[in-house]
Amino acid sequence: MLTITEMTVKKLKEPAFLLMLCISVLVGYFVSNGETIASQLTQDNILNQIIRDQQAHPPLLACTFYAFVISILLACFSGAAEIPREISSGQIQLLLAKPLSRTGYLLGKYIGVLLICMLFFTVTESAAIIFHRLDKNVWFDGMLIFRQFQLCLAFIPLVAIIVAISCFTGDIAAIILTVIYLIFSTLFNFLPILTALLPPGFAGELEYYLYLLYYLFPNCLFFFLDFRLFGLVSGTLLLYSLSIAAIFLMIASFRLNHMDLTGD
Repeated sequence: MLTITEMTVKKLKEPAFLLMLCISVLVGYFVSNGETIASQLTQDNILNQIIRDQQAHPPLLACTFYAFVISILLACFSGAAEIPREISSGQIQLLLAKPLSRTGYLLGKYIGVLLICMLFFTVTESAAIIFHRLDKNVWFDGMLIFRQFQLCLAFIPLVAIIVAISCFTGDIAAIILTVIYLIFSTLFNFLPILTALLPPGFAGELEYYLYLLYYLFPNCLFFFLDFRLFGLVSGTLLLYSLSIAAIFLMIASFRLNHMDLTGD
């Protein structure tokens, strides 16, 4: 499994990844002004009521949002195509000829893509922090910086979903379906708000099925909320992230273990 993870991470040596790393540094430079996400939203915007600065907790910076977007896009176009490409080329059969199970191969790919996401997030975030220091001649507060990296929790379920989708389709289709899923998941973020506007009991038992479906579409807004770094909310968010990742990885493992990899 660790060998598969290492092989996945080593793809960073490819020119395309090196170019993306340079782009990440440039993005960090252009968004290093230290603005918060809430400051970029209009006062009457519903997101301003959800993602807002609170004096009790360090706010999320705009550079963190851009770092998050870059990392997720990279996971979509890299992680979604990785497994289908190795299946179609027959490379996966060579890998599985070694003492490696299909589930171990899957976990290795998941960890590898997860590490790549976190690397690009760290590069973009670090570039913003360093350029902010060079421009303003002051470092961000240590607790504020630590708060930004808490957003990495969102990669745990999202990368698992991307890997799971890649086990069901070809490389191009996996990328398209992943993007569609993430867009649909973003729209699902507002489902509880819309449901709360309905009269109590209006939807009947349908509400339970809606919330069950809602659970399977991770709400990225949860990870952007201001809350204590250590506490009930952060612990619950970690548990939610791990549970979603486990569900989709089990689905992916079941699919991969029952898939004919010979191409016959």
